Amino acid sequence: MKHPDDEGDYRRACDVNGYIGLIDVGPAKALVLGDGPADTTFLAGSNLFVRWIAADSPAQILHAANKATDSARWEEELTWDVQGPVILFDSVLGYEDLATEEHIRVELPPGHYTVRAAYIQTERVWTVVVQLVRDLPA
Repeated sequence: MKHPDDEGDYRRACDVNGYIGLIDVGPAKALVLGDGPADTTFLAGSNLFVRWIAADSPAQILHAANKATDSARWEEELTWDVQGPVILFDSVLGYEDLATEEHIRVELPPGHYTVRAAYIQTERVWTVVVQLVRDLPA
């Protein structure tokens, strides 16, 4: 599917306003972690993307993110259908670049997910967390 004035997936990813959004990529939807570039990792145990905005160390970011998810004020939410494992990579790259560029394979079981995002700020840490919650079949 071509996007009007198509500049590729990167352009559509840049059009996402806020912390999260979905764009069409082939027959599926891709989750975009928006609001500017940031080092990002995935914590499989809590299905949590953690984005480094400001901190003295990765340990501070991870501690703040893990501590805050129980009390986070989730600011954005969407639903995402996942067909299986996904790949986290910088949208400036194309899929064909993944063999040579940094990326993270995220093992997700197929299903319907609620995706929610929160901005967390403490005295020493600023981070955005994005949590994936698998919806149970009715």
